[in-house]
Amino acid sequence: MKKKHKALLVITIILLIIVAIGGKIYMDKKSFNDEMVKVVKSNEAKKVFMKEL
Repeated sequence: MKKKHKALLVITIILLIIVAIGGKIYMDKKSFNDEMVKVVKSNEAKKVFMKEL
C-alpha cells in the first residue's frame, strides 16, 4: 500500500470509532431520557402529584 492509502485508512478508522462512540453516548442519553419521561407520565406519579395538590 502507498502511504496515502495507509493514511486514508487510518483516518477513516479513527472517524468511524469517533462516530461509534458518539452514537453510543447519544443512545444512552436518549434511553435514560425516555425512561424518565415514562416514569413521570406514569399513573403512580400522577396519583402522588394529585395527592400533594
